[in-house]
Amino acid sequence: MSSKIISSFLLAFWIFSVSYASNIKIFQNSIYESFITHDINRWERIVGEMVQEYNKSPSNELLYDIVLAYYGAIGYHLDFGEQSKAKKHLVNANKFVEKLIAKENYKAQALAFKSAFYGFEISINAFKGISLGPKSISAADKSVELNPNYTRGWIEKGNVRFHTPALLGGSKSDAIEFYTKAIEMYDAELPNNHKWLYLNTLISIARAHEFNGNIQKAVNSVIKAIDFEPRYKWAKEVYLPQLQKK
Repeated sequence: MSSKIISSFLLAFWIFSVSYASNIKIFQNSIYESFITHDINRWERIVGEMVQEYNKSPSNELLYDIVLAYYGAIGYHLDFGEQSKAKKHLVNANKFVEKLIAKENYKAQALAFKSAFYGFEISINAFKGISLGPKSISAADKSVELNPNYTRGWIEKGNVRFHTPALLGGSKSDAIEFYTKAIEMYDAELPNNHKWLYLNTLISIARAHEFNGNIQKAVNSVIKAIDFEPRYKWAKEVYLPQLQKK
């Protein structure tokens, strides 16, 4: 093979790689914009586009972002009591997380998602709590054990402690500890695809403080989120005024 052919091949590969990375960055930024503007319809449309792109050109990075996007959409619908919509997304998300867990370098990430998805199933059907609760706890703990530098593992440990009844080991104070650990890690290094999750975790800290009656600490956490992203519509226009009234 001549040097000219090799050079042409390398150039074409480089152009493809740059273009593919650019597409992923566009998806990540669009998800973030959907989050801060509270636009779930746009979010779900982007997830569909990501799946189409993955079917054409699979990559581990895009696979991870698809599961992450489903994770956010499911949480949104559950927050608004839309169990049927959440369940539909959960079915699809579980298919993709099984692909992710088969990737050697994504075990910790996949386990953190599994922990969350067990929790989502419990939210949809509380009777599953007895069987799935321990699985959710175990998956979160295993995620952190495998990779203590993966921030979402700490977030899921916080979510488990936040949502588990106190009689079964739940603790809002423990949740705050784990969420705060995650925020400290994000403050040191924040991946582009986790920017919305950074804001969401600050809100989780605020909710835990609110539950414990520490309203000023809750306000401080929300203000930190707004300082990071002044366009964060729901935090600025809905949650912060609610806290300030207390």
